Amino acid sequence: MFCSNCGKQLPDTAKFCNFCGAQQQVTQNRNSELQATVNQPEIAEAPPQQPPKAPKKKANIFIVLAVVLCAFLIGKFVIAPSMVSDPGNQTGNQGSQSQQNTNNMGGSSVNSANPAYDAIFDDTYIVHFQTFFNMEMKSFAFKQNDGIICCADYGYKDDTVKQWVETMYIPVSEHTDAQKAELENTMKTQFATVEALNCCTVTYKMGTSYFTITCTYSNVDQESSYAELYSAGILQANTFISMSATESTLLGQGFVKK
Repeated sequence: MFCSNCGKQLPDTAKFCNFCGAQQQVTQNRNSELQATVNQPEIAEAPPQQPPKAPKKKANIFIVLAVVLCAFLIGKFVIAPSMVSDPGNQTGNQGSQSQQNTNNMGGSSVNSANPAYDAIFDDTYIVHFQTFFNMEMKSFAFKQNDGIICCADYGYKDDTVKQWVETMYIPVSEHTDAQKAELENTMKTQFATVEALNCCTVTYKMGTSYFTITCTYSNVDQESSYAELYSAGILQANTFISMSATESTLLGQGFVKK
């Protein structure tokens, strides 16, 4: 320490300066403070408190699902209606039964020439079958990573699509009744625009294992119908729908053909 009067260096315990004799009050006070500090029990410093984390908002899976499904309906089937195919190269099956679209457990799809197509339905215990009167027919299916199955069935003549049906099977076996009701209400709201089309009808079926949405587009070879679909953004051009162009588009998107 140093003398508070003459500045000479002194022992830390000195009460008076050895050079000028001045009393060292500061030192005494400092020693008292030091002693008090030594005698105080050590108190652990509390860690800084983090601001409480806001609870994570649970994502509304149904709203997300609705967006995905609408993208499926409005996007996946935006087809290029260019009449470029050779009708002689088209293949199909003549339908003779009424339309069926069932969703049962323990069933299997109607046998087809493509095992990959059948496997989609056999693995999920879904029966899916569509028939178009007096038309040739082609069917396509795709299973998404989330288990949703998307189907597209077409009735056509001479490469012109006259009618098509889009069907989606949404797994709901692990959903509560409240979640199923919310899902159904959400989807009906999302598909209201599609339902408003004169050439389209939409049906909903809530089952034990799947919620099924079916959109049927009729008389799409008529000018009023394809003009309406074009205005709604479902078709890329205001003209006839080509079956060959549609098939190429769907296969390119990962769908498998029956």
